[in-house]
Parts: sequence; structure tokens; C-alpha cells
Amino acid sequence: FNATATTEIYTQAFVGSVRCVQETVSTQSTWGFKIQMSLTGSQQELVAQMIEVANVEDAVAVGILKEAKWNMDQAMELYFTDADKYIKKYSKPKPKAPVLPPADKPSEYDTVFKNYAAAGTEVIDTDGILKLYTDLGISLEDVLTILLPYYFKMDSPSEITKMEFRTGMSQLGAKNISQLKSKLSNLRKELNSLDHLKLIYAYAFGLFRERKTSHQIMQFEVAVILWGQLISKNVYPMAEHWNTFLKEKMSDPKAKKAITKDVW
Repeated sequence: FNATATTEIYTQAFVGSVRCVQETVSTQSTWGFKIQMSLTGSQQELVAQMIEVANVEDAVAVGILKEAKWNMDQAMELYFTDADKYIKKYSKPKPKAPVLPPADKPSEYDTVFKNYAAAGTEVIDTDGILKLYTDLGISLEDVLTILLPYYFKMDSPSEITKMEFRTGMSQLGAKNISQLKSKLSNLRKELNSLDHLKLIYAYAFGLFRERKTSHQIMQFEVAVILWGQLISKNVYPMAEHWNTFLKEKMSDPKAKKAITKDVW
């Protein structure tokens, strides 16, 4: 890509938000400890193996292994056949989202929102989003263009509604642009956590996928950019090998196929 083409892709594909509140889950939590204590030694070993191989939380690993009658091969087959099903079925309850003001009631964030909303509307359009990022000192190539909308819970990649803006500002604990800007350095660090990365990564596909088709696909070029943003070689060593592989694919037009959700 040249710089113009890359910028155009970013401009056309702002990432929206995620459907649940982030929660870092530790296998050493009190809840997880109680589960471990109810298992035999061999069962605890199987749970530990499943957590390591499948990158799932302890509750999910235990649930799947019980269904598979503690047969690791069968458990892994169940999980990889329909991972979303089992994660949803056995995941620990997530914390409730913060109570936000109704859309029709004035909010302390509305004054800030008006600075970016399109004239005569209650929506921040693409131009407004670009202005917001400029004021925050964020370039379109910055991974923060994924992390911020993640909190704003945007339904569209190219606009922010008033309620979405309130949601994001509330969750990030910011009442103005200066306070929001002060949160950015900590947001970047979230990608160092595999638990957080998995949530953000899974979510990104939905907002960057092709919207002119009913098929769940993403442009290969867009996927390459996202992989580059989300997966840092400083944190995930195999990322460098992955990037090398992608560069080889980029040089072969026949290999640049659309990325399906399964592939993603």
C-alpha cells in the first residue's frame, strides 16, 4: 500500500464497540480456586491443559471437560467445533454495565458531543470522528481507533450516536476531551493482556467486515492492517513470522482472498 490507499481504508472502516464489559479472568481467582478444589488431581491437570491449549477461562474448561466425560480429545473437538457456544454456556457472569442516563435526558457529556456532531443532527459522522481523533492526537493508523470505539459501543463504523458517546465517556471516566486524552496511554496497554486482546480481536471483525454483502467476510487488505495494529511482536513473538507470511501473500494477487469469520 501507499500512504493514500492505507489512509482511505482506515477512513472507510472505523471500528465500533463491543457487546460486553471487559473482565480480566484469572485461574487463581477465588471462584476458580473453589472449582479446582472440587476436582481430582488428574482432572485439575486436564483443566490446566485445556486452559493453556484453548485459551479459555477455568469455568469453560471444566464445563466442556465434564460434557466430554473428562476425555481431552473429545473436549477439544467439542470446543473447536463450536467455540462460541461453549464460551457463552460456561463463562462466568460478567459484571453489569454502568447505569447510563436515558437518551432523552440531558447529560454532562452532551456539551462535548455537540462539538463534534454534524450540524442539525445528534450524530457524529465521519468528519466529526476525524476531528475527535485529531483533537486527541490520534492518527488513523493508531490502534486507539479500535480501542476507543470498543468502549463507545458504536453500532456503525462511521458514526457515533449521542448515547454511544455517553456510554464511552462514562466507561472511560472522562468528562471532557482533556480527561479522555489522559486515558489513552493505559488503553494501549490493554493489548498486552491476552484476555483483553481476545475480546477486542473477536469484536473487530464485525465492524470491519464487508457491509455490501450478506456474507461474513472482510477484505484481505483490511485484515492485514488490523493484524498489524492489534498483534504486537513485542508482546506476541510469533507475530513477526505471521507478518512475514502476510507479506508473501500480499505479493501474490491470487492468494489475496477475502477473509471469512472462521479464518479471522
